[in-house]
Amino acid sequence: MKIYNKSNVGLVRKTNQDWSEIKILNENLVFAIMCDGMGGAAGGDVACRAAAFCLKSEIEKKFTCSKTEDQNSNCINESEMKSFLTKILAQANNEIIKIGSEQIEIAGLGTTVVIAILINNILSVAHVGDSRAYILENKELRQLTNDHSVVRELMAAQNITEEEACKFVGKNLLTRAIGTQNAESDFFQMQINPGSKILLCTDGLTNHVSDKKICEILSTDDDIKLIADNLINNANASGGTDNITVALIFN
Repeated sequence: MKIYNKSNVGLVRKTNQDWSEIKILNENLVFAIMCDGMGGAAGGDVACRAAAFCLKSEIEKKFTCSKTEDQNSNCINESEMKSFLTKILAQANNEIIKIGSEQIEIAGLGTTVVIAILINNILSVAHVGDSRAYILENKELRQLTNDHSVVRELMAAQNITEEEACKFVGKNLLTRAIGTQNAESDFFQMQINPGSKILLCTDGLTNHVSDKKICEILSTDDDIKLIADNLINNANASGGTDNITVALIFN
C-alpha cells in the first residue's frame, strides 16, 4: 500500500485554504481526509484545518490498536462505520460552528470534507460538499461522490447540461458544508480490488482537469509522487484559479 498527499496554492489565490491528512495506521488500515475551506482567507484556513484535525483525532482514537490488540478489532460492519463517520462529521460541524460564534471576525466559516477509510480492501467513504473521491480500477475511473452543490442539483433535475454546468456562474455554490445548518453527510461502502487507486481531491483539480485526463494520469505506472505532481501541474496549466489538493491511496 502506498499513500501520498500534496497541496498547491495555484496561480491566482494568495493563500491556501485546502487541507488534507493521510495516514497508514497498520498494514491493513489507511485513511485520508480532504477539506476545502470557505469563508474568506482567514475563515477558510481555520475551518479546513480545524475540521481535518478533529476528524483525524477521532479516527486515530477509534482505530489505533496497541501491539497486544487483535488487528481484527479494526473491522467493523457497514452500519457501525456509517454511524461512526456520521458522528464524527457532526462533531466537526459543531466545532466549526463554535469557532464561528466565538470569533466574530471569521463568522460564516465552513469547509467541505471527504473521508476515506480503507480496511482489508473494504473502502468506506463519507462526504459533505463538493470535494470528491474517485477510484481507478482496471484503468477505468469512477467518481464515488456526488457534489452537494447547486449546479449538481440542476444537472440532476436535467435543467442544465454537463456542458452548461462547466460555465455555470454559481458553480461553486454549495448546498451542504461543514460549519452550516445543512451538514448532512453521504456515506457508502464497497469492496475494492488489489491494485486499485483512490483519489481524494478539491475542486481546484476537477474544475480544471477533466475526468478523462485524471484517468489518463492515474493509469500510468509512474511513482505515486509523480502522479500527484502531474495532476497538480495539469490544473495549473489549465488556469490554476483555485488551490489544488490531492490525496492518493494505491492499494
